[in-house]
Amino acid sequence: MDALYEAALVDALGVARGQRELLPLDTPSAGGGFTRTIDGRYIVRPLALHFRIVTDATVANRTVYVQYRDTNGVAFASMLAPVNVTASTTVDFAFWRGLGQADWIGTTPVTVPLMEAFLLPSWQLAVAIDGVQAGDQLSRIRLYQEEFPTDRAH
Repeated sequence: MDALYEAALVDALGVARGQRELLPLDTPSAGGGFTRTIDGRYIVRPLALHFRIVTDATVANRTVYVQYRDTNGVAFASMLAPVNVTASTTVDFAFWRGLGQADWIGTTPVTVPLMEAFLLPSWQLAVAIDGVQAGDQLSRIRLYQEEFPTDRAH
């Protein structure tokens, strides 16, 4: 994106110029996904989200997806991976903004389009797993994002 377009976009949002950053996120407890609530000081545009799931030996299909949620925790967008993760498996997922379609060629990572959206303060970015088992573990979570201060004084 060229600087002039970016500046026009940011000006339309009514915020100061933003910045890009790569965030290593904490590994959540086993047996669930994770949720990141957007800091009240910023509007955030996710560019990429990468993580690994290691499943336990319990026979079950796990379906992995990323959600954008509003202030009440209600999903308004879900990006679903095109593959089920089975027992005793390690799979990397890469959700990328600008990717045309999901792809998986039998090896990791599974790539999935990430909806372009600006997430407002107190909204959430979440990884959800249907069929998750107690020993399933997410790790290596990295979020690449643009963030824009909500206060012009920044």
